[in-house]
Amino acid sequence: MSNELVRQTEELVGQAQKRGASQAEVSVSVVNSSQWSSSRISSGRKGSIESQNATSIDLAIRVFNKDGQCGTVSGVVDSIGAGGALIDEAISKADAAAAEPQAGPCERYDASGRGLNILDPRHARLTDEGRREILSWNLNSCRGVSARIRPGEFTLEERENLRLYTSSLGIQRSENSTWYQIRGRAHHQGRPAFPISGKLTSRQFSDVASRPLGAMLGRVLESAERAVKMPAKALPLVLEPEVVAEILLRMAPAFDAARIANQRSFLCGKINHAIAPSGLHVVDDASVPSGLNTRSFDDWGVPPVPVPLIQEGVFAGLYLDGRQARRRGVRPSGHMSAFGEIATGNLVARPGSRSRNMIFADLRQYLVATDLFEPMVLDLETGALEMKVRLFVDSEDRARGRLGIHLIKTDVLTLLSQIKIIGSDQTRFGSVDVGTWVLDGVTLTPCA
Repeated sequence: MSNELVRQTEELVGQAQKRGASQAEVSVSVVNSSQWSSSRISSGRKGSIESQNATSIDLAIRVFNKDGQCGTVSGVVDSIGAGGALIDEAISKADAAAAEPQAGPCERYDASGRGLNILDPRHARLTDEGRREILSWNLNSCRGVSARIRPGEFTLEERENLRLYTSSLGIQRSENSTWYQIRGRAHHQGRPAFPISGKLTSRQFSDVASRPLGAMLGRVLESAERAVKMPAKALPLVLEPEVVAEILLRMAPAFDAARIANQRSFLCGKINHAIAPSGLHVVDDASVPSGLNTRSFDDWGVPPVPVPLIQEGVFAGLYLDGRQARRRGVRPSGHMSAFGEIATGNLVARPGSRSRNMIFADLRQYLVATDLFEPMVLDLETGALEMKVRLFVDSEDRARGRLGIHLIKTDVLTLLSQIKIIGSDQTRFGSVDVGTWVLDGVTLTPCA
């Protein structure tokens, strides 16, 4: 922890109290980021690599007056000391807010950063030459799948993040972490208008460096070479873990207690009711070692606790901010961002009992949604869901056939009710650990 940066956050809290705030708290995130790309490798000098480097400081100040009125201001600043310009605005917002007698910074809760494994000990020893090799390896492995595969740009991005929290209750917290991501694009020479992209993200450089993203993209393109027509009979739909992960991630904020209290969630009135088949069990756990959203405290200094969102298909748990927790007489869940939105931890879906090989042998013929063609659209208030997926047909006696891009237009609760099988495979995509889903009755519309 930088003593100077901590001192600056303490000064901001003191300034807020001197200007009339009864209590105050400050949340800071300092991110040093670097980026390397394959295009720069090809154009750079031999033995060197160009990179883009940047530092950003996100700062949020929350103040409370004696009546519990609260005002929050956040923004990007040049330095923590420059955050003093935000204090008067926060106080003005508090003066105009509704009174909340119990409002204030959250109490002190035990927090531990041990065993989280979110800071890569090798980061300082990484070299530009090593980074060059990783990008070149991905390009070559993509080309190596087939002469018909054309790799696009591959990019490596790294971030070092220092998070700080200080409150007028004397609570101080700090946390250092690393983040790595390799992104890549590729297309088949016969289908240049339909490129695919992928990414690998981790807290540890070795995780993204040891997995051949380029070859993975190349194999997907090569396996999808044969175009076929949609079978006449209705077939079950297999959602690959990558698609399942995005569904869970997008729907998680609907479990926010504040959103439900304000009637802005499609889950209103459904607490303790079944919303999915009994085999679905999803927990938000921000303490998973090396998890992408693992942390020792949220932006307002609260250590996160596991939240069982869905238990045996039943809507079981809520994300609680300080206000909602006090109203219930419990502690906050530790999932709040500096902007007042839910910051999910790591979503972990319990695996089923059947392997993919067992499932596919029984299905014999089935449709497969491998990934999203465009970002998913989910309305948290209504549950309306739209996603365009790359669709294929598979069978045990025939090579995979490409069906093109299809639209799934439904709502979340209907989609969950159509789950028939949850696979025993467990794959991590970003901050979500999930397996394969098999659904029946899903309407698929071909996209032009």
